[in-house]
Amino acid sequence: MNTPANISHCFTNFKSVQHIEWTCHTCLNAIKKQKNPRFSIANKMGFPQKPKALNLYSLEERLLSLRIPFMQIRHLPRGGQLSVKGNVVNVPVEVKPTINSLPHTLAKSGTISVKLKKKLAFKKCDFSENVRPFAVIRALHYLMRTSDLYKSSGIEINQDWITERAKINEEETQNEKNSTEQEDNQDQNDTDDDSDHFSEVDEN
Repeated sequence: MNTPANISHCFTNFKSVQHIEWTCHTCLNAIKKQKNPRFSIANKMGFPQKPKALNLYSLEERLLSLRIPFMQIRHLPRGGQLSVKGNVVNVPVEVKPTINSLPHTLAKSGTISVKLKKKLAFKKCDFSENVRPFAVIRALHYLMRTSDLYKSSGIEINQDWITERAKINEEETQNEKNSTEQEDNQDQNDTDDDSDHFSEVDEN
């Protein structure tokens, strides 16, 4: 039987704003019995860290999804939790046409407005959001390197656009640096000019 000191590795150390780590009743009952909870991180049940390349907004994730599930989500009468009502429809999506539809003009590669519809013939959209094309393609690069599912999807990425975008980012960074240096030099010159207007007066 484990002692409380031996089950400390079962906790995630993620605490609320009140500095309290919450556990479910199943895990709590196991801890009271001085046993390892079945669904603890000690049994490899923890969530992996999310890579920075996949730090996307909701609609940006949908643009890269090979399957988009459509479902009815409603609030439960008690507790405020969400539940799925009815059937769940998984719609296969071709990612390649979506990527090719993103603006490859560098002037338009900041953010663009995208609307998600169940069918193009529908006037009403289910989801609308501004997306970052460069962030979407960067995430796709990561998935193509690490995911077998995406490797076998046959998606092709225009490498020339990525290279050109990287050059533009480097030039913008250099221009900002030069602009900052010019402003600092101008401030220094203004300070020197101001000092010339003042001199010490001999009262004698």
